[in-house]
Amino acid sequence: MIARIEGLPSCLNGELLDMGDGVRGLVMGYDQEAVLALVLGDENRLRLGGQVRGVSEPFVNPVGRGYVGRTVTALGVPCDGGDPIIADEHMAVFRPSPPITARAPVDTFFNTGTKIVDAMIPIGGGQRQLIVGDRMTGKTVIALDAIISQSRKDTICIYCCVGKSLAGIEKAAAVLQEHDALERTIVMAAFDSSPPAEQYILPFYAATMADYFTAQGEDVLLVVDDISKHAWAYRQLSLLLERPPGREAYPGDIFYVHTQLLERAGRFNETAGGASMTMLVL
Repeated sequence: MIARIEGLPSCLNGELLDMGDGVRGLVMGYDQEAVLALVLGDENRLRLGGQVRGVSEPFVNPVGRGYVGRTVTALGVPCDGGDPIIADEHMAVFRPSPPITARAPVDTFFNTGTKIVDAMIPIGGGQRQLIVGDRMTGKTVIALDAIISQSRKDTICIYCCVGKSLAGIEKAAAVLQEHDALERTIVMAAFDSSPPAEQYILPFYAATMADYFTAQGEDVLLVVDDISKHAWAYRQLSLLLERPPGREAYPGDIFYVHTQLLERAGRFNETAGGASMTMLVL
């Protein structure tokens, strides 16, 4: 949901807003008369004419080791019926990609657990790899096999599900549980019934969670399933923001948005933690 806010004296693009009653907002754009903000939370709590206050800080979400083995939403709230999670710290969701001075050559083999993939298309730790295919061709199976394989090597795995059904996410979690991989995996979910705002934010939040562990010197595997649903969610938000549509109504900056996400992966030198973030995108 997009809220039009009039009378806000000053704010920056990407700034966090306090919209009252526990609802937050994220500045996404402007027009000649109002600020356009993305509503984060229960929009039913908003009232016409309510007061909005700029927080003068970027949008942050909780991160920490307590999230390993749990299933959480795009706002860091556990949705697996478990106990509340105590975060180690809060980090900005929309972070710039690491500079070239913080990167190191990709020189370590990454075992996906699928022999034909490892033999014909070897992947390096810290690489970004797109898995392309039609529906029901086994893309998720390859990604889950990679998580199971890497979880046995003490790699932190993050499974980011965008726009998938609750049944599909439960099935994937059951497969990970069956192979004892869930205890090293963070499942981050924005269901197909979730607002487009949460589906848009989730992959960036997952990358921020991965940044936390790479800064601690731990290798991370991030699986984004899938990037098409993320593009659909961003298209809905862009049309609500009245941005000029492009081909198939996608906004012109859709490739920039995905590049901004994918460039956060890589292998990093010792000054940046000495770890790697490998990203598999479906």
